[in-house]
Amino acid sequence: MNRERYPLLHQGVSSRPPPVKTAVDIVILSLSSLFLAFLVFVRSSAAWYPGTLNLNDSRLGSDCAASISSSSWINPPSWTLDGAWCVVYVWQAVWLGYAWTVFTCRRNGAIRLIFWGVYPTFLLVVGADVAWIFSIFHNQEELAMAFSVLMAGTACTTAGMLFYQLYRRTDADVREEGKVDLWSTRVLAGNGLTLYATWASLLVLLTIDALWRSRVSQSDEPVREKLATGLLAAIGVLVLLYFLLENSILDRFLRYTFVVYPLVLWFVAGVMSCHWRQHPNGHDTSNIISLVVLIETAVLMALRLALLVLFAILRPVARRSNIQFV
Repeated sequence: MNRERYPLLHQGVSSRPPPVKTAVDIVILSLSSLFLAFLVFVRSSAAWYPGTLNLNDSRLGSDCAASISSSSWINPPSWTLDGAWCVVYVWQAVWLGYAWTVFTCRRNGAIRLIFWGVYPTFLLVVGADVAWIFSIFHNQEELAMAFSVLMAGTACTTAGMLFYQLYRRTDADVREEGKVDLWSTRVLAGNGLTLYATWASLLVLLTIDALWRSRVSQSDEPVREKLATGLLAAIGVLVLLYFLLENSILDRFLRYTFVVYPLVLWFVAGVMSCHWRQHPNGHDTSNIISLVVLIETAVLMALRLALLVLFAILRPVARRSNIQFV
């Protein structure tokens, strides 16, 4: 690096970290990678070997016919869940793989922009995910509800820590000299954790639906429909709230985060593929809400892309502070 041109990158900072600190970081990163591998194994067992986790008796992610017969207006088909899980887990593996490069092929002078506190909380997210899978596939809806809330809460906390620390540690010199690390952290880690947090939040709604259906009789369909309608409306409200926040007070943190809208579109499209005009007449409210949420999310995504270009020109993210080397 050019020490004269970018003094902030070298002023008072050693290019080599303390050995103990590096060892602790590697241990935590290793545990995160192992937990993710175990989570993928558990999810694969549920998908390919149904008997392992009693998948046939699950109230979540069945085919359309089973979903409709169980009077669920929000339960998407299996291809929706499996496709989303695949993307989420692959993205986590990719950003963890990038994190490993900091400690291997690019140790000398590499800029660590992923906050170390992300890894312990990520372990909690993955652990809660494993527990949720076992709970929901064994029809333990109460436990599944608790683990889904824990998973969503810790995922949002993990993503929040990453974005806050990334903003604090990024200055003009980093944007010029450390573009690879900066954009890798934004695209891989930032969007990856946001993807996980979004999907975990959607799973909370699915778990609420599964818990409620286990408590209400099959004959009480109006109550089930009202719950599903309320959950779908909640998705629309949350997406709108997120849009308003990310384009105002959270813009400096979430400027290059774009995965929320495509994931919500995928989820709602899966729900509609099963339930659009499949229920008897008089039970079309949830279908209408699904369509409204789908259109709303598509419009907000288009607006977000337009604002992203506009903000990049008129309101670039700038921050000058000290950074850390690894």
